[in-house]
Amino acid sequence: TPLPKWYCVFNPILMKGLFNGFRFLGNHAINNGIATSNMSLGAIVLFLALLIGYQKYLSSEADSRT
Repeated sequence: TPLPKWYCVFNPILMKGLFNGFRFLGNHAINNGIATSNMSLGAIVLFLALLIGYQKYLSSEADSRT
């Protein structure tokens, strides 16, 4: 993969655990909504992080070719 090794923190399982932690912040609608949609939010965060990282990779490759 062209991405750095530290991108392994953008793992769907880790994001699921992070968003499930919102349940411990109280019984509020927003907390329950975030905790319930943990896999969807984790996938969105993972996709955005990889998209941003890949865009940076493409721009650095284009700069090195010129």
